[in-house]
Amino acid sequence: MPTQTMKWREIDDTDPVTKWDDEGQCDEGVFLGGKPAGAKHNLLYEFRRTDGSKWKTWETYVLRAKLARVQAGDYVQIQYLGTDQKGKTKLFRVRVQEEDEI
Repeated sequence: MPTQTMKWREIDDTDPVTKWDDEGQCDEGVFLGGKPAGAKHNLLYEFRRTDGSKWKTWETYVLRAKLARVQAGDYVQIQYLGTDQKGKTKLFRVRVQEEDEI
């Protein structure tokens, strides 16, 4: 089939991976789960914002522990709180949106 009659859709780069560098930085979306990725097979978590865009973040010790208690499909907000006093462990606040009572 000749290419001039075909319609093409450009494939964008992969979904952005959030780097937690700025204290107070926040992102949110529907938690889609995590899966091993990269050479070290660390967990890469994926989220979908309300506008349909997706974002990802690599596991940290704190995020792994907190997101283990979140179910896929939950709407979550993650806020970077900075590092511990030794400056080694990144700290996060993870909140899950509760459903309204009927």
